Amino acid sequence: MKKRLMTLSAMLLTAIMLIAFAGCGGSSWYYDYTDPEKGFNSKLFYQNDRSLSGADPYILVADGYYYLYITGNTYIPAYRSTNLTDWQELGPVFTPARDAWSVHNLWAPEVVAKDGKYYMYYSGRNAYTGKMGIGVAVADNPAGPFSEIDTTAAGGSIDRTVMPFDFGFTMIDPNVFIDEDGKIYMYFSKDQVDQVSKICVAELEEDMVTVKEGTLREDIIEPDQQWENPDSLPRWNEAPEMMKHNGKYYLMYSANYYQSRYYSVGVAVSDSPVEGFEKVAYNPILAVDSEWEFTSGTGHNCWFWSMDGKELFVAYHSHADTVDGGTARVINFDRALFDGEKLVINGPTTSPQPLPSGASEYTNLAPQATITVNGQETAQLSDNIVNFLWSESKDSELVLNKKAKIVLTFEKEVDVAAVMICDSADYALCVDDVEKIDLGDRTITDLKMSPSMRYVDEYDYEVKIPGSAFIAEFSPVRTSKITITISEEGEFALNEIVILGK
Repeated sequence: MKKRLMTLSAMLLTAIMLIAFAGCGGSSWYYDYTDPEKGFNSKLFYQNDRSLSGADPYILVADGYYYLYITGNTYIPAYRSTNLTDWQELGPVFTPARDAWSVHNLWAPEVVAKDGKYYMYYSGRNAYTGKMGIGVAVADNPAGPFSEIDTTAAGGSIDRTVMPFDFGFTMIDPNVFIDEDGKIYMYFSKDQVDQVSKICVAELEEDMVTVKEGTLREDIIEPDQQWENPDSLPRWNEAPEMMKHNGKYYLMYSANYYQSRYYSVGVAVSDSPVEGFEKVAYNPILAVDSEWEFTSGTGHNCWFWSMDGKELFVAYHSHADTVDGGTARVINFDRALFDGEKLVINGPTTSPQPLPSGASEYTNLAPQATITVNGQETAQLSDNIVNFLWSESKDSELVLNKKAKIVLTFEKEVDVAAVMICDSADYALCVDDVEKIDLGDRTITDLKMSPSMRYVDEYDYEVKIPGSAFIAEFSPVRTSKITITISEEGEFALNEIVILGK
């Protein structure tokens, strides 16, 4: 389904890279990524390049794959990948029976593994009432085929003709979370009741479909923060997504109308999975700045771990039309992490990003290095946090003046295949070029950034796409020290440094 410029095998990468990148920018021995038409090396990077269409994404990591499930209409489509770049289309993994309670408007599927079975929770339009509800389908394999759950064989009363959950109001966007104590919770959106959508939760029995009596809790969060337009109607809190970290429950959700450019992700935190949720002051955690033109409507997220369990990611959709929004959407992936108890998402990105840990033989080695800037040791350039807001640049980035000599020293020699230097989110603090990168016996001079990362907005202001970086990729160089020299006329700032190596 997907195409990329370079899909070299790991064995051929080192031998062919010099030839593949010759004449692509920079010099004959490195590629500087200044020409977006040349693509990127999918053995090192992925990119949110708007080529993967779909809405309401959910990622399940299983059997050595990232399984992606997305909204359909009369069926649920799915794909799988090992690197978030090359996707294999699996086709319809769930098509409802013709006499099922819902046969169309199949939205927002999520798949949970339990006891060797895979349970798909989805939104669907009830064929008898015309209202949206939530269904469950089951499969023996994450690739399907899924079929409506049937509990009649065990003496229950749910089959494909029965909507499994009915609380007397419209429901969408199910998210099932299994806690460490084995308790099972289903979060969902109580959809547009009196023109307001709110988040609810109910505990499920071991059969994954029966609601424990008396456990429904309505309206555990509702639109009330200023960015959620609480003073107008209609209002939305939808697409719940539960995650537990250090004993606390992080309930992510999306707010605002899904066709609006300000459809965004927030988070509420509690010590309990069912009550006491407080929205954080730093919301939204994934959103579009009012001045951005490169993306729109970043919402309906899920979270997942990299294949080796070392990196946290979110998947989310954004509008295919970044100007007018609308119903057509594309899928994106970005890193997430906890800064203490604060949940941070390094996004939305549109520039090449390192592959998830475990998807490549190369990984980010910068956190393993001792880093000095003008002789002073710092960890700020390798804390994995990238700032995306110009207004926070001087507080969250490393601000320097006129010249910086950045030295990364490793305890032993490493094989380095690429260097990324993430620029400031504030155009006024941006770096024009990287003067020099010394890699032992090789030196890169006058490294540029792709012109596609900078543009002039409708008000004739020069703007930079945040999260972008100076990138140099090359045939692996063995070294124990990397020195980066940057010179500017005045004040400038840096976000993060990534060293892809092994």
